[in-house]
Amino acid sequence: MTDLSAEDYLHLLPARAQYRGSHLEGEIEIIEADNSEIGDDNTAIGVVYQDPYLAVVRDRVRFPSGNAGTYLRVFEQPWQAWPVGIVVLPIYEGRVLLLRIFRHATRQWEYELPRGYRDRDEDVAQAITREIAEEVGMKVIRMQTLGNIRPNTGLLASEVLAVVAEVALTTSQTGRENDEAIKEVVVRSTVDIQEMVRRGELRDSFTLAALYLAAVAGVILK
Repeated sequence: MTDLSAEDYLHLLPARAQYRGSHLEGEIEIIEADNSEIGDDNTAIGVVYQDPYLAVVRDRVRFPSGNAGTYLRVFEQPWQAWPVGIVVLPIYEGRVLLLRIFRHATRQWEYELPRGYRDRDEDVAQAITREIAEEVGMKVIRMQTLGNIRPNTGLLASEVLAVVAEVALTTSQTGRENDEAIKEVVVRSTVDIQEMVRRGELRDSFTLAALYLAAVAGVILK
């Protein structure tokens, strides 16, 4: 655990994540712990875990009922850069590219859009170009922002930017990330995509949200 007071650890978070709120206004309010490191139930308060990929924060809070307790928030790294992640909807010759990828958490093969973290000091365009090169092996011709996705507002504090990108074949050699269990890149029409959703074959929340944003924007599924 990072040895920080309740006041100090909040200053480490992105600006919007420092908002304390007011339980009198029906919000979950962040309050000072009775002890700067320990809550009433003997749980650590502040930054309780972090690694290169995520950070876990436990806040001392007061609920709208007036009861006090603790609440976890998970930030994806680098947590000072929001949106930290990107999800890309690649369009190749009018059709959507999907990855067939094995996910450790679900222990299953999933169909998903390419996504990943922004490297430190990397802008959005650079991150999108890199992700498409690494995971799809193609180049980006043009891109359009679709909007931001908050994948699990009950636990995750992070925000992911959804982008549609027109892609093309490239002659340059691009190596796939060794740690990614990507079996193949599949090409699907918008009709195929809708059928996959109906059959429950496409269930990744990032992918579904990005497809919906693209449909609302009139980019696909017209």
